[in-house]
Amino acid sequence: AWFAQSSKGSHNMRFYEKIIPGDQLKIEVVKLKSIGKIHKLIGVGTVDGKKHVELKFTVRESDE
Repeated sequence: AWFAQSSKGSHNMRFYEKIIPGDQLKIEVVKLKSIGKIHKLIGVGTVDGKKHVELKFTVRESDE
């Protein structure tokens, strides 16, 4: 199990273009850094190959 939280609230999220109903949003996530069970990642959402949104966030592996 994973617990996800944006590292500094919505300050690390940026929208470049509007995403409207009917758009096919492709989301790619890459791990930037890991320390033990804590991982920093970046996610990029694209529509038709053009970046629409980007988010940096942190996840922690659960002990369960």
